[in-house]
Amino acid sequence: MTSCQSRKVIKSANPNISFGTYTGAWYPPSYFEVGVNFASRNYDPSADYDWATPAYKNYGYAELLDLFTVGNYYTTITIEDYLKENPEIKTRLICGHNMEHGTAWKDRTST
Repeated sequence: MTSCQSRKVIKSANPNISFGTYTGAWYPPSYFEVGVNFASRNYDPSADYDWATPAYKNYGYAELLDLFTVGNYYTTITIEDYLKENPEIKTRLICGHNMEHGTAWKDRTST
């Protein structure tokens, strides 16, 4: 069953349910090496990357998704622990803006 067919089946059962995918960010072989393309069909990675063929863009499925999550695994569990171990990141996280929503991260490390 294709992603498009899967979406149709799920949405026919419950149109309010989110159709999404989880992508792990830790695999040594990258997802593209096994043919997964969670990008938009409007993006042609062959223009930017040697590994992508011109046909690879035809298999993008971003437009089908309501939800996309990425698995990032750290040995530091809390943001406070992470910022303590990576002080150079703090300014970027705290002062960075979410461009889509125009919001900034809240500084959870200050008292």
